[in-house]
Amino acid sequence: MRGALRIAVSAYSGDPPAGLIDAARRFVGLLAEKCGDPQLFVGGYRGLMRIVVDEALRKGLRTAVIIPLEYEEDDFPQDLIVVSTGMSFKGRNVVLVRSGDMLAAMGGGAGSLMEIFAAYGMARRIHLLVGWGLPTDALREAYPDGRIGNGPQLISFHEDPAGMVEGICGQPL
Repeated sequence: MRGALRIAVSAYSGDPPAGLIDAARRFVGLLAEKCGDPQLFVGGYRGLMRIVVDEALRKGLRTAVIIPLEYEEDDFPQDLIVVSTGMSFKGRNVVLVRSGDMLAAMGGGAGSLMEIFAAYGMARRIHLLVGWGLPTDALREAYPDGRIGNGPQLISFHEDPAGMVEGICGQPL
């Protein structure tokens, strides 16, 4: 790994379920407290992604959004690094995942599923927060051992942000 820990964050772009907002804030707070000076890369500034970005900026974490063409007209905070890829969601997903040493998936729908599968295909570790009733929860049932087919065990399932941060940072909380 080079320098600071780089974490690609996948998060739901819609209205998050009750409680997931607090879980996302706790996740970012624990990252800031326990993981040194990580760099965060997020796929946009909507839904739960906005919560992650706002909390990361409040905590002083270096944060960038890797946005698809469809998000280029959105308003962004001044301290946020905005990378306009000029790509659709599918292309942007590859750039987002490759920007991180691993993927922290906070739960989501089709976009998050595509990012998780892209990360797996690139042999990136995936830390997935589950238990919020989002489509990404189905991955725990489909791949309980964290392997897709005969591939390597790259997916870790976490029911709480503290366990997720412990897995990412590699040290007990």
